[in-house]
Amino acid sequence: MYEVATATLRPVILAHLTASRERFFFGMLQRNVAYLGMPKSLGGKALYNTARDLGLVVRKESVRVDVETIKEECNLAKARMDMNMPGEVGRECNSQLLHKLKIKECINRIVQMAQRTGVADITMAWREFASHPDTLTKVALKAISRVSVLKNVYVLDIHGLKCLYPYGVFKEMLHLLSNSAIFAVNMGEDNMILDMPHFTLLAAKIEDGSIAVRRWFVECTPQRRVTLTHCRLVSPQQCMQTKRSVTSPNIFTIARRVDKAMWVEGRRHESRLSWLSAPKSAYNAARKHNTTMQNSTCKWSTACALRDAVKDRQGLCKLATVASLVNVVQHG
Repeated sequence: MYEVATATLRPVILAHLTASRERFFFGMLQRNVAYLGMPKSLGGKALYNTARDLGLVVRKESVRVDVETIKEECNLAKARMDMNMPGEVGRECNSQLLHKLKIKECINRIVQMAQRTGVADITMAWREFASHPDTLTKVALKAISRVSVLKNVYVLDIHGLKCLYPYGVFKEMLHLLSNSAIFAVNMGEDNMILDMPHFTLLAAKIEDGSIAVRRWFVECTPQRRVTLTHCRLVSPQQCMQTKRSVTSPNIFTIARRVDKAMWVEGRRHESRLSWLSAPKSAYNAARKHNTTMQNSTCKWSTACALRDAVKDRQGLCKLATVASLVNVVQHG
């Protein structure tokens, strides 16, 4: 072993080995015994057994304290008991449980209200977690992911939630809305946080039909209107007296034309057609929650007119079929 060491180790270590010879390696073996005698690190079942012995509350209902917090509390418990501070043992576990339970209850309230009214009012999270922006973002996204799978929720209210407007978070939110029935969104005043990349992504999602948004509201200043026009979210106007240009339709108009064609073809199970199959209460809720942009074209009367036109066409087709059969029988 010494010969191998002389070929690979640095001179300073070789000098130490030369002075101590075999005693150096025997010392290493002695240190190994001391290392094996050290207390084992907490983990797995041993961690939860230790927490139970110390009386720590690590779980309530379906909410759990994370492992790092449990481990820290277990390591500090003996020192706190020695310092006559039993009240501090497990304090962080209790705080984390209460915080997670509060998050869960807030999300459940939003989902229950959405199921009852058809409106996902995410602003309820702001009232609970306004002083914790990171938690507010997490709760808002989780609530949106829960309501987006409900087929009877048509309106999303996120006004005032500026934590959702950074591009990365905004992109994740639109991804969560994919294939949902939500066709009206109130973004409210955003202090001009939303910019060209946000609206370009929104326009692309609406155009390809991955989200069902057909009416909305966002802060619209003269400078913002230039951006919206460039992204084709609003149509350019030639003058104040004329209507929006027919030759340059906006993204919403293009999407509605495709929706109507799909409805006539009978493909009515598509999530992008939710504005055509939604009840009148959904449009009342959309108007109540201030989704004023595109409200003149995406409205209850427009959806009813298309549905009635399709029904009349189907009725005429049935009459024509019956008439042809009668004619065949009479001349048969």
